[in-house]
Amino acid sequence: MDFQKAIVNLQLLEAIAKKDLSQIAELLDQGADVNHKNLLDKNNTPLHYAADCPEINKLLVARDANSAAVNDAGLTPLELAQHSPKSAKAFRVVEGRSPVLTYFKRPGTASILGQWYESKLLALVLFRALHWDRIAEFYLATNVDDAGAFDDLVVRYRTVGGVDRLVFLQAKHKPGKGLNLKDVLENVGDKGDFSLGKYFRSFLDIKLRCYEGNQSAIFGDIGENTVVEFIIFTTLKLECTIPKQFDLISRGSENEEDSLFYTCPTGRCIRLEGLLNSLMTVASKWYKEMLVAILAQNSIASNEPVDLTNCVELFLTSVESDENSFKFLQHCYEKISSLKPCDDQKKLKDVKAKIVKLLESEKFKPFKMSDEDCINLPQEFFNKLQFHTEQSTEAEVEQLVKNEIPDHCQTTGDLNLIFQMYHLGVQQWWLQTGAVPFQTKSSALFREAKTAIEKGSLLENLHLISMGKLQVYKQELCPEKLGEALTKEVQRFVNDRDSHTLPIVGGLIESSAARLVEYLRSKDEDQVSFKFVNTDMANLEDKVGQLTSDGGVNDFLVFAHKGQIEQKVVDSLSRNFRKVFLVTDKEMAPANVISEQVNEACCLREIPQEDVGNLPVEDDQDSYRNRRKAFLRNSRRSFRGLLATMGEQLIDLNVNRK
Repeated sequence: MDFQKAIVNLQLLEAIAKKDLSQIAELLDQGADVNHKNLLDKNNTPLHYAADCPEINKLLVARDANSAAVNDAGLTPLELAQHSPKSAKAFRVVEGRSPVLTYFKRPGTASILGQWYESKLLALVLFRALHWDRIAEFYLATNVDDAGAFDDLVVRYRTVGGVDRLVFLQAKHKPGKGLNLKDVLENVGDKGDFSLGKYFRSFLDIKLRCYEGNQSAIFGDIGENTVVEFIIFTTLKLECTIPKQFDLISRGSENEEDSLFYTCPTGRCIRLEGLLNSLMTVASKWYKEMLVAILAQNSIASNEPVDLTNCVELFLTSVESDENSFKFLQHCYEKISSLKPCDDQKKLKDVKAKIVKLLESEKFKPFKMSDEDCINLPQEFFNKLQFHTEQSTEAEVEQLVKNEIPDHCQTTGDLNLIFQMYHLGVQQWWLQTGAVPFQTKSSALFREAKTAIEKGSLLENLHLISMGKLQVYKQELCPEKLGEALTKEVQRFVNDRDSHTLPIVGGLIESSAARLVEYLRSKDEDQVSFKFVNTDMANLEDKVGQLTSDGGVNDFLVFAHKGQIEQKVVDSLSRNFRKVFLVTDKEMAPANVISEQVNEACCLREIPQEDVGNLPVEDDQDSYRNRRKAFLRNSRRSFRGLLATMGEQLIDLNVNRK
């Protein structure tokens, strides 16, 4: 135990109790742990103790205090603060607004390619928000549970001039030549990447949550002067010809260069004006469904058995607002917003069905959205909706961030490595779920990445980036254990003092490398110490030749590279490492090559030993395909199914001796 560190941590808690701001700052500079858990007092952290002091709270948050830390009572600092109005004020970073330091984040649903695009766009917006002087403060979030289809990127920021702006953005990185506006307008269902109906319902859900008493930094305190925007952000071109049956006008312009979301001069901003009758129908249906959901939630939340008719009637009469208006529905939602959602979906469905029948009975007069709201809401949606089209690709967004780094900060580190480390931090934040902290002006993601690259060695930085990204994509890559034959060959190589390099050829190098890394990590560190470098995953091809500059002889290196690995690279790596695993997708000349010719989309599991070697001849392949199983994105599939969708590329785990 580090007794000196323990003493400093206790002094920090004492300084917080005394509300001595200068001493707190001094102790943090001396190395006190801002997230220290007091084992003697319910595992409270400094932020828990500072809940009733806004100044100390702000200082701790600026020093990266974890606002989502939970004590033994199951409370975060924010939840502890909310027990009294005085304490809750400590979390009001923006005057006049309740800056909840965390938001509820659902798991991301994007594929690996979608995640790359979302996270790099987040990295761009966060970097600009941190470094642009004209942005006074901001809250940045992703995969916001309450934002519906506009959840990829949500940011609320205030400019130095006092403009309050709230943006909900959905990113669509799609291959293809373009998109037709006619198809967008005709799709008012729930499905489809560009379903206008889906986005309109999300707009209504978000507007419903922006009631006056909402304590959220995102949805709360939305005034007349708050600029609210909804952006569909895509790399595709939008064909804007509108058929005559639609009473709409499209207006296009270039993206403004001073926008947080500006990516390229060819990007376009397209807006719609007018009224779409089909959205009026969507609004009316949504109103009824939401009212039923609210009434069901209120009924289920009652701790005692209640008469459903009486419960509904009492609730509706308690709402002070004109019936059949959006404002009425919003007041209803506000009344149940603090209730715990029902986890029993069957029970919720049953109660909803009963309430639907109840509202259709003569006991209640008809509930429907007013004609005025049915017209005004679609028009408001179009007023706030923007299509940002022909935007930069994922690779171009990455380069944009790299280009902007020197404009805002001095660094001695490699810009590519700084971006990769910074992007890794953004990805790890993207992966979090539950109560997740906003990124704000106190965000340390970029600062920590820059410092790590400037102070760390090249080899250590490459290892950290490669291992970090491997963990980010671990679930998608489905890294299973090495097959029996491959395990034996790897173990033979490890034990052979005369062997220095082992090339492993496979179709998907990330998957092969992931399994190999997991295998090496399972070994005793005293026996196996390794570094992992993936030049493709970390986009570090230009650094391959410099790995020898660290000096000394390390132990093992897992070196993953797409394409041909030059012999001079192999020679330099083998001089610096005792054992080098060369994972590649191109055939190589060295003696011991393990061929892991796996289709890029799947990982093979549970191949019996008698099948490892040569796959059956053509006459027997049909029965083999039905008999053996492979895994495609975690789903068990037969070879017949795989071959039908992917072509005649057989899966081979043969160990070749060349």
